[in-house]
Amino acid sequence: MTITEIRNKVFSVLDSRNLAAPSIRKNALNHVLDYVKTSNYFSNGELILPQDKNQLKRDYETHKGTKLNDAESSVINEMYKQYGL
Repeated sequence: MTITEIRNKVFSVLDSRNLAAPSIRKNALNHVLDYVKTSNYFSNGELILPQDKNQLKRDYETHKGTKLNDAESSVINEMYKQYGL
């Protein structure tokens, strides 16, 4: 799955929910995907997520230098749902 495909799928889910401010989660998703593009989870234009989503969360926290916020955690969970893991 490409970055664009996962972004579009998660954006679609976020748009379908009755969120007060879906842009907060969309922005969080963009930040997570920007990290993924520069990580080992992206190769030859394809997204390769680890089986354990907590691994991605830990790696993103390390990259970010602070704990994940709720929006980041939520979009990573949704990425995994859409990715099929």
